[in-house]
Amino acid sequence: MRLFIKSVLFFALPIILIGLTLEILLRQIPNDYTFKRDGLYKHADSMQVLFLGSSHAFYGINPTYTHLKSFNAGYISQSLKYDAEILNRYIDNLKELKYVAVPISYFTLFTNLESGSEAWRSKNYTIYYKFHTSNKITDYSEILGSKFDINLKRFLSYYISAHSAITCSELGWGTSYQSKNSRDLEETGLEAAKRHTVKNLSDKDNVAIYNENIAMLDKIITLAKKKDVKVVFYTPPAYISYIQKLNDEQLTKTISTIEKLTEKHNNTIYLNFLKDSSFIKSDFYDADHLNEIGAEKFTKMLDSIIVNDPKTY
Repeated sequence: MRLFIKSVLFFALPIILIGLTLEILLRQIPNDYTFKRDGLYKHADSMQVLFLGSSHAFYGINPTYTHLKSFNAGYISQSLKYDAEILNRYIDNLKELKYVAVPISYFTLFTNLESGSEAWRSKNYTIYYKFHTSNKITDYSEILGSKFDINLKRFLSYYISAHSAITCSELGWGTSYQSKNSRDLEETGLEAAKRHTVKNLSDKDNVAIYNENIAMLDKIITLAKKKDVKVVFYTPPAYISYIQKLNDEQLTKTISTIEKLTEKHNNTIYLNFLKDSSFIKSDFYDADHLNEIGAEKFTKMLDSIIVNDPKTY
């Protein structure tokens, strides 16, 4: 028996050591999560507006064009749970903070990161933001939480090819969705609307997700109110091919929910840009994301409302 254990250790130990080494090396590769985490500390003393949210904020808000000092902490598939976690973690350090901006998209209230197709991203909040909100062991490891081929590609790209994995600007805006690479707006409108539509709003799992997201909105509002910070909820613009395919019941519930919520809290406002006709074809990367042209236009539009708000001083 003792000989068997020694044999197992003889073969297992090198594998374990290799695994630990790879885990450490993968964690040392700079990425958008570490960049935003560090940026929230770096700009803490001057930040007046904090943008949270999903890819609609990540690609749609460019803080370069705001009058008040701002930072974009939004990211791909980032759900309200993580918006609330980020605000809770950093708000005490943001002494100059006046506004928090949160997108309320068609899908926002009915989805979360863990139940979606990009659930694998939840590990990044555990590993890099140090949010202990997951009970899954795979969310605490790069090796266990990602496919081998993805990790190998990341490893080779950074350590062999010296390519950067950072895809955002100094102030957190996602730079990948450029007009020169825009996708077909009709095709992506149909695809995105289908992907974002919940089949049965009354399903108990969907109701649970909806209720969880309402609780996260309440948490964001409460955290902001304690610091005399105003919350700007907004629905970002989309192209007509996307809008026409949206489910009326889901869209109506989304808008009515956020309107009722903002009526209850005097430190909140809601702005709906979904059908804003000033956004044209050339502003979109795909049917529900703005490109760099649209991001500049939208950021300036949102900024003009904020700087003219009575709270701004």
